[in-house]
Amino acid sequence: MESLLPEVASRARRGSLVEIGSTREKLPGQGSTVVLAGLAAKLGLPFITVDMDPANTEQAQADLTDYPGAQALTARGEEFIATFGGPIVAAYLDAFDIQHGKHSAYRIDRYRRFLGTEITNAASSEMHLACAEALIPRLVPGGLVVIDDTWSEDDGYAGKGSTAVPALLQRGFTIIGRTRTAIALQAPRQGLGALARVPKGVVRRARRAGRRLRKGFRGWQSEASLVLAYRFSADGRRSTAALRAMRDTARGRRCVIIGNGPSLNLMDLGPLRDEVTFGLNRGHLLFPRIGGPTTYLVSVNRLVIEQSGAEMIAAPCPKFFDWRKRALVPRGLADVIFVRTAPQRRFSTDIPGRGLWPGATVTFVAMQLAYHIGYREVVLIGVDHSFSTTGPAHAEVTSTGPDLDHFDPTYFGAGYRWQLPDLETSERGYTMARAAFEAAGGSIVDATVGGKLTIFEKADFKALFPSKRP
Repeated sequence: MESLLPEVASRARRGSLVEIGSTREKLPGQGSTVVLAGLAAKLGLPFITVDMDPANTEQAQADLTDYPGAQALTARGEEFIATFGGPIVAAYLDAFDIQHGKHSAYRIDRYRRFLGTEITNAASSEMHLACAEALIPRLVPGGLVVIDDTWSEDDGYAGKGSTAVPALLQRGFTIIGRTRTAIALQAPRQGLGALARVPKGVVRRARRAGRRLRKGFRGWQSEASLVLAYRFSADGRRSTAALRAMRDTARGRRCVIIGNGPSLNLMDLGPLRDEVTFGLNRGHLLFPRIGGPTTYLVSVNRLVIEQSGAEMIAAPCPKFFDWRKRALVPRGLADVIFVRTAPQRRFSTDIPGRGLWPGATVTFVAMQLAYHIGYREVVLIGVDHSFSTTGPAHAEVTSTGPDLDHFDPTYFGAGYRWQLPDLETSERGYTMARAAFEAAGGSIVDATVGGKLTIFEKADFKALFPSKRP
């Protein structure tokens, strides 16, 4: 990679350098993450390293502190590539181990815990083939793929890339380098010589149109893959069945959606102990103040699930997570229900079939889930709709001190990465929710203390939920 990438990058269209399988141990020959990050920085390329094990991601994040902009993410490599939205100039595939009989009990346990599988050569080959196939439409013309722990054997190939290398060769890739245990392949280049005879203005317009078409097709392809995976995977089928079983089971009942604003600190939450409640994101931190867990817990934000997923999974209540973030959640958990988020801007009345639009806020997701389950009287609290931290909507920031925008100073405390709110888009979703509930003869009222949201009719929390204290 070090010797080949500078030449490839100088000739190919710009894109990211992606590593699948972050460095795990500080051993000789196992420091690829830092080496690749340094190479990317030198060439001015974005760098992303991806690993299925949060412990490896945490180590990678620490190792990348000297490389601003470099990212370390927890995800299954093949799923990350399949949903990655930008071009990739080079990929280094060194993820699912081959079986050599010397793996530690710790490593074997990590595979069982996070992938639900054993370490086998067949599984390793299958995973790297899936990565290679996902790379084909995303790799720039002339881009580079390096597959580690792969070598020639008899008339074929062995190791991690035993099936990936033949698949890439069939698609027009060529081998441009190899070592004793790694093979480098280059994607075919597009012939542009004929364009020299076409007027430059026409070429520019054609290229712009082509980029739009490719972007649209890749978006469609990504969504189609997501829908198919949800429809046919074990977790997707189980989640769909659970959602269908829940539909309209709470007709005539009331529920409370608990936001996470600091106004909650002005309220006695004890009366909610016997109410149906939706907690949001790190809402489990409120359980002691309520006197027990919320009825449900909902989270669809990647950064929250990535950093606090273990806490939320441990919460003793059903959890709703975004199917797109399933790589961050262990498989086969009976109390985890995945919902498929969709790009179409609408209030969903058919979550199992059509998914739901997140509307830039988990509160809107909870409203759609409440409607689906059958609640037609919804009370909001803690939806302050006001933040002291300012900046562009959806911008990722890292907290530098106590969190002033949520009910607990440690909610997004120092060092926590989070996204700034998009209040305008949130209001569009809330307006849809109000219309949907009213059309069904229901209502959403806002009992937030001092909240800035003006979409819903205001209500007095104390009148709705009288304190049971003497």
